[in-house]
Amino acid sequence: FPSHDTLGGWWMGFGVSNLLHEKLSLQFLDQWRDPLYFMTADGHGVWVNSAVLNSLPESIPSERPGFFKDKEKDHLDQFLPVPQLFQRKKWILKAQGKLHQQGFTHVRDMTWDLGQLKSLAQLEIENDLKLFVEGYFWLKSMASWPQFMEFLDHYKQLQLKQIKLRGVKIFYDGALGTNGALLSLCSCHKRNKATALWTKSDFLEVLERSWSLGLEIAVLS
Repeated sequence: FPSHDTLGGWWMGFGVSNLLHEKLSLQFLDQWRDPLYFMTADGHGVWVNSAVLNSLPESIPSERPGFFKDKEKDHLDQFLPVPQLFQRKKWILKAQGKLHQQGFTHVRDMTWDLGQLKSLAQLEIENDLKLFVEGYFWLKSMASWPQFMEFLDHYKQLQLKQIKLRGVKIFYDGALGTNGALLSLCSCHKRNKATALWTKSDFLEVLERSWSLGLEIAVLS
């Protein structure tokens, strides 16, 4: 797996390719006793082993044993260990170093949540943030809107100089890699179960609310 770290005893990874995704199985991942959580490269799916499944307080349906995508992944993510501030700061500084090596000084982050904002703000206050960062709050559903309002209030109080909120981001549908993308033509993949992740009414409501606050909305589809 391209990248991994530990969090609360869990092994966390990102970057499972489409080819590897097709070959993985719960049986293979159960060779390890520690909880494993490995996200697909498109960010829409995740593979876990039985150690994770057995730790969940409730059963979550999935199309393949050990694999969750889109809304099912969002449901699973509610039970993930929460990274502490020092861990988030460590990861941000590591990413900052890699960006500087490639000559980047400005970045746009599409996956903000309150913890990410607090970590970036703390780094700016400590004068350790050497990037200019624009970001979008990742709104996963209308039920998450109160969390965004809490995020927005906190952001306004901080009065940051290097960090700028641009708006909210939503995934309107799934991804090709995990066979969840809405297509104008039928997909021939045997496991394709494309579906919209937002209803039309909720989508229009997010547009109206975001624009009324003077914020952008980034729609990934």
